[in-house]
Amino acid sequence: MVRLLRQWLPRSRRGWLIFVALLALAFAMATAAGIAAPPYYHRRAAERALQRYDFDDAQRHLDAYLKSWPKSAATHLVAARTARRRGAYADAEQHLAECERLQGVAMSTAREWAMLRAQQGDLAGVESSLRAMVEEKDPDAPLALEALARGYFVVSNVPQTIACLDLLLDLQPDHFPALLLRGRALEAVPDDDEALRDYERAVALKPASTEARLRLANTLNLLGRTWEAVGQYECLRQRHRPPVPPEVFVGLARCRYDLHEMDEARRLLDDLLAEAPDHVPGLVERGRLALREHQPDVAERDLRRAVELAPVDRDAHLVLSHCLEDQGKNDEARQVQRRLGRIEACIKRVTNLKAKVEDFPHDPELRREIGALLLDLGEEQQGLRWLWSALQENQRHAPTHAALADYFERMGRTEEAAYHRQLAQQTN
Repeated sequence: MVRLLRQWLPRSRRGWLIFVALLALAFAMATAAGIAAPPYYHRRAAERALQRYDFDDAQRHLDAYLKSWPKSAATHLVAARTARRRGAYADAEQHLAECERLQGVAMSTAREWAMLRAQQGDLAGVESSLRAMVEEKDPDAPLALEALARGYFVVSNVPQTIACLDLLLDLQPDHFPALLLRGRALEAVPDDDEALRDYERAVALKPASTEARLRLANTLNLLGRTWEAVGQYECLRQRHRPPVPPEVFVGLARCRYDLHEMDEARRLLDDLLAEAPDHVPGLVERGRLALREHQPDVAERDLRRAVELAPVDRDAHLVLSHCLEDQGKNDEARQVQRRLGRIEACIKRVTNLKAKVEDFPHDPELRREIGALLLDLGEEQQGLRWLWSALQENQRHAPTHAALADYFERMGRTEEAAYHRQLAQQTN
């Protein structure tokens, strides 16, 4: 056997280089053909993906690793953390539960549960422990700051969001998700110039990021730097394989509109709506364009369709009311304005209630009302999150069970609706 191996193995340095290259090529071809890579490869690949904040790629490799080693508690913990950081909260809960089933409750899992709650805006009971990690300069302090920042952003506490992200970026200046989130928080202040700096830095770190470049383009357009915004939108169009994200067409059309290039703006919106006829922002922009070109009847068609598709969309109602006024349809315009007023009042009420939650974090009724209002505004995921958090504070809270029953009835999920309706009646 040894003699046989000696005959086949290369004897020169050049021969070894060729041999290694052929092995690498064979491995790449096997991977491309769907042949499973060894588990350790996926674990290392996941680590590298996490270092560059590519959570989707990391999750893919972790899932592949767990197919070979499903009883690795440590990997389930990393998978839970990765799922949380990419916003897949149900997946995070499943991995955490499996981790605890394999190894029992530990400090590491308790911390991850706390960060999972905090990141979703449920800060009561976990905020102080995560802040203590930051003050004590714990090795996991950056993760705690990231979770806290996202949680503060969910509950519209913009100053605390920015404060956490400032600390995080002091520790890790190239933290790509932190730059994006701080940019969004600064837009809410508003401080668009500072937001622009964060987006420019994010694009410099990840030139291929669609989200970072799109936010950069939108902010440039907002600041009146229209030609620069056009360059960023066009870059996105050229880099993307079809279909191009609809937001690129809408943003570019707005730029062409501002540059008085009406024909090009119309062509972009027509192209978008030919592919996605129910895209609400596209319908609103085409309606706005038609209004500017003194075609209110054309605008009304698109705007009514937008309102039909998105009954609580603020922009659609606002532009439709102007369109109806231009045509002298004042009674209809007032009806639309009344609906618009209710939408704006609902948005304002949610903001005020979120501020109250910070003073009364264990009040289930505050959480129930926020959840119900968000569902009314079409924010389904956030609305349900707030309703579930109300039940975490009081599992027998009848108004929350009633709100969930109403929601599940609208969705046609009759068994779940009946379950919560019964609980609402029992605890009333």
